[in-house]
Amino acid sequence: MAPTPQPQLSGNRLLTTLAAWLCLGIATLACFFPLAFHPRDLLVGPQRGGANDLTLVFLASRSFLADESAGIGQPPGWNPYALAGVPFLGNPQAASFYPPNWIFRAFEPLRAASWFLVLHHFWAGIGTYHLCRRIRCSWFGSLLAGIIFLAAPYLVAHSGEGHLPQISVAAWLPWGFLAYLRFQNGLPGGIAAVATVLSLAFFAGHAQELYYLVVILTIFVAIDAWQLVRGKLYRETARYLGNWILAGTTVVGLVLIDLAPIVLYTTKAIRSSGLSAEQGGVGIQLANLTQLLNPWGLGYPVDHSTVPFFAEMITHFGLLPLLLAVIGTAQFRRHYLVRRFAWLWILGMLFAFGSGSPVFEAAYRVIPGLTFFRAPSRILFLCSLAVAVLAAYGVDALTVSLELTDQQRQRRLRWLIAAIAVTIGIGVAASALRPSDTAGSHLTGLDNQPAPTAANPIPQIPLSVASRALLRPDSWFLLCYSLTLITACLWKPTHRSWWQIGIVVMCGVEFCAFSKTVLRTIPPESVRTDSPLVTFLRDHAENDRIAAPQILVSDREAWTHDIQKLEAYEPVPLLGTVNVWLALTGLPEVGQQLMGFEQVNLRRMHKPFADLLGLRYAITTEELPKIPPGWEFRESGEIPPEFTLRGQRAETTGYAIYENTTPLPRAFVVGQVSLIEPDLDVVTRLRSFKPTEEVILQQDLLPAGPRCQFAAATITKYSTDSVTVEATLDQPGYLVLSDTWYSGWTAKDNEQPVPCVPGNLVFRAVPLSAGQHVVEFRYESLAHQSMLIILSSTIAILLAATAMSFARRTSVRPSDGPPPAETATPRPADSV
Repeated sequence: MAPTPQPQLSGNRLLTTLAAWLCLGIATLACFFPLAFHPRDLLVGPQRGGANDLTLVFLASRSFLADESAGIGQPPGWNPYALAGVPFLGNPQAASFYPPNWIFRAFEPLRAASWFLVLHHFWAGIGTYHLCRRIRCSWFGSLLAGIIFLAAPYLVAHSGEGHLPQISVAAWLPWGFLAYLRFQNGLPGGIAAVATVLSLAFFAGHAQELYYLVVILTIFVAIDAWQLVRGKLYRETARYLGNWILAGTTVVGLVLIDLAPIVLYTTKAIRSSGLSAEQGGVGIQLANLTQLLNPWGLGYPVDHSTVPFFAEMITHFGLLPLLLAVIGTAQFRRHYLVRRFAWLWILGMLFAFGSGSPVFEAAYRVIPGLTFFRAPSRILFLCSLAVAVLAAYGVDALTVSLELTDQQRQRRLRWLIAAIAVTIGIGVAASALRPSDTAGSHLTGLDNQPAPTAANPIPQIPLSVASRALLRPDSWFLLCYSLTLITACLWKPTHRSWWQIGIVVMCGVEFCAFSKTVLRTIPPESVRTDSPLVTFLRDHAENDRIAAPQILVSDREAWTHDIQKLEAYEPVPLLGTVNVWLALTGLPEVGQQLMGFEQVNLRRMHKPFADLLGLRYAITTEELPKIPPGWEFRESGEIPPEFTLRGQRAETTGYAIYENTTPLPRAFVVGQVSLIEPDLDVVTRLRSFKPTEEVILQQDLLPAGPRCQFAAATITKYSTDSVTVEATLDQPGYLVLSDTWYSGWTAKDNEQPVPCVPGNLVFRAVPLSAGQHVVEFRYESLAHQSMLIILSSTIAILLAATAMSFARRTSVRPSDGPPPAETATPRPADSV
């Protein structure tokens, strides 16, 4: 492909770019006006009293990352404060190497996380603006596209749910298409641009949206290559595809430092074998299409019990942006990029239906790696971007009205006036037919639906509810207003600037009204700090574990105060972690308990295994009428909620602390070995063996002879990535540490390396001889020397190749477009 040098920034172009950035900044503040009015607050949604992924997990995760990185000088590899110990580096959503996360080293996540989200929306708007300018859209059309994407309802709803990694990746989506256009046109640095953007999107911490982007860009590249083949440019085809493979290889080299631990984690997690089409294909429903007209047609975010996963299933793009996207597609359907974004939008919507949709079923069978992701509706991130880009073309299509003949203009006006009359009629009829809503009654059709289960996680929305959604008169009158605005652009095209202002105002009203409903804030003074529970545990549970629901002791509180809490909000836990919880509770499913969303049930808890875990305290939300054997009541009281929405009153929650009277020491020695049996049921074996008499191993590493008796060992140092234990043995035996075993844990006995093997199936064990021992356990993840060398080498090669591409830059002026076999429709002149 002929290289296409970018036009130099003139003073006027630079000023228009700065003006666009300023307007996008104002639009971002307007969209997030609840936070702009209270800049020190925490941004959340109204559902569940503000409890979302940000407050439940990402505040804890980002605080842990910032604190530990500052202490050890690198991202932590292990988190010992959750689920008996879990990998931190390797968790797909930890985002350990994402550069913007460094802001949390300078500012407390509780204060910075909200603006972190908002700045990513702003970055998404800037990327969309530059993408549209790159494909020759007008200044105003590009600006409007940036506003539409940064304030897209799907993105804002996810921000209300606290989906920090998803928004971080979504902010890079337009930059990914911009990098692709640079690569497509053979510009210098095209490979580097693709590799940099995709790598940063990967480090952002949520691979699903990036995966969809890579698949789409690869399809675009395949179409480009086919066009070159049709033009019999076989050498150029080979070079083009080779460069794309090189770009992909470079991405792998850049992200391998995080990718390798993630792959290892995935192979040991509950999704190691992927998801079935039914499990992973839960998407939107036909009823959700009514949200194209009105986002509240099926309910509000606060109706979480009847409208679960509102953020995942909202299909609203804004009425006026939707109309503009349709107009842009119709007017410029011959333009290859319009066709591609239109197909992206249409096929993406069909894919979002998930299992049962022919598009999803075909993709599920053909595209490798799709089985590891659930919620195909997340393709709506890309659909929102496609609508924004097509809306930019739609705005430019209205400027084409200046070139229409009077007859053409009159014909289009007649159609628009007829559409306005129809929408007014429907709106009047809807007002007459729609029954008056009473509080909580607008979703009556869902009241008798069965509760969500693993097989049916989202209740089916009856068509009666969807039909009632279509009777909302506000939707039809808003549609009428949008059509009237478009009609005015055709009626008086010479007043284009005024109509453009009207379009911005209309979009602003739509998006701000949406934000007002889905966003709330939490004032800093209402955040729970140093609760009596945390104070008690900090004073009494030094190296002991506790069990407590999130409502009483959150992950943020536990990890900040070095409290080792068994529960943690981890949607994709390790298989070993699940086995630990199954053995502890005896329940068939432990998801909600493992994540801390259910009450601690002392009666169902398997006491011997709780002893083995070193579980010292269990905390419940109420005093038990009858205390199970082996537990003693310590104290009770009340605490406020961790977070309280602005304008709401905090309601206290009661708690009761129970102490285990017979926990085993966290580290101990034992001599006798029981080998793992073939076809072993792990949970049954964990609930049946006696840890004070034997240790379960794959192989006995000690010589035959007398063995030591059970005895406690002493933990002298306990930190994130290392544990030091002192033990004295009168005979050979095994030191057992009741922390999760995982690849990467090594051990040294008196400074000499010794094997660190799985003991008791899920914990750590070290063979020791008779005598005194100082054993140091240390965690070294895959992201060390070799990965750092690969990362540094890839960066060096990429910089050298980019410098050479700029050195070879020619003076050939390319056509800003696709391969030679396609031609781009000329764009209208810039409006600014």
